[in-house]
Amino acid sequence: MIDAYAHVGMPRFQTVPGYRSLMADLGIKRALVCAFDACPDLHTVHEALADGTGDFRGLGLALGRDRREMEAGLEAQLSAGFCGLRLAVGEIIENPWLLDWLGERRALPFVVGEKALAGAADLVVRHLERFPDSHIIGGHFAGPTDIAVLEKPGPVRDLFRHPRFAVVFSRQGIFEKALIESWADALVESLGWDRILWASEAPVLIWRDEEVALTPGWIERYRLTPAEREAFFTGNSQRLIFDLPAADPAPLKLPFDPFSFDPDRDVPMWPFGLSMNTKLPGRLVEGWRQWGGEKRGPLRKYLDEVLDGALPRFDK
Repeated sequence: MIDAYAHVGMPRFQTVPGYRSLMADLGIKRALVCAFDACPDLHTVHEALADGTGDFRGLGLALGRDRREMEAGLEAQLSAGFCGLRLAVGEIIENPWLLDWLGERRALPFVVGEKALAGAADLVVRHLERFPDSHIIGGHFAGPTDIAVLEKPGPVRDLFRHPRFAVVFSRQGIFEKALIESWADALVESLGWDRILWASEAPVLIWRDEEVALTPGWIERYRLTPAEREAFFTGNSQRLIFDLPAADPAPLKLPFDPFSFDPDRDVPMWPFGLSMNTKLPGRLVEGWRQWGGEKRGPLRKYLDEVLDGALPRFDK
């Protein structure tokens, strides 16, 4: 099994050894790992790439104060072994040259956003037409929304019908059940099982108190053939991610400190509930893992013990 989207990096996410523990629990053999604009720990992503196993591919980030500095940072990341970039729709709209830059280097644009990536759909389609050797992956179901957009003439329909656009099924636990199920059904019908990939989004699913071991089972609402199952969990990620050309891992020599661009946002630890300081989630998940992880109990139970030992007690 290949995980087509997981986060590593501290202090927001998890360590590489911590993620390897989850890989062992789920039977994940390889993974695409990335950082995030609010935790731009590119060095931990590079640590995974450079561990000598070949088990990881890594996505970089478009950071910099101007285009010149951004290009220098991107060159450093690809030269160090990163295979592409994690790009939000807003980043593409603000800097559309990023897609051309990736296409010229046969690197992977991994795009995340809302509402079927509508804001950048026209730019993404143009990229695919300009670079016939390129393909693009949309993360988190490529922005679940009303399925009518998949039939309405325009760039969104063109994007989802394009044979070199694929979608990762991840983060299903955060969407309203009727929405995500209807959207997933429409994607299966439109893309087929050769353009859909599985991912855990670890450790973010743990923040939602989802049971990690049950996450791959969400797809069992479909009756997959053995060939479809192999494509979804392994084959498509091998073809679209691990078979991409990428430089052998080399030292990462960034022209800046990536954390100088950290927006220091709060973390939505529990949907529609409390947030916490961005410096805490990685430590929390690592503590839960060392405490015993899922074998001992959910994150909630571990946090109960931590808080019970730290908070003032009231007299009975």
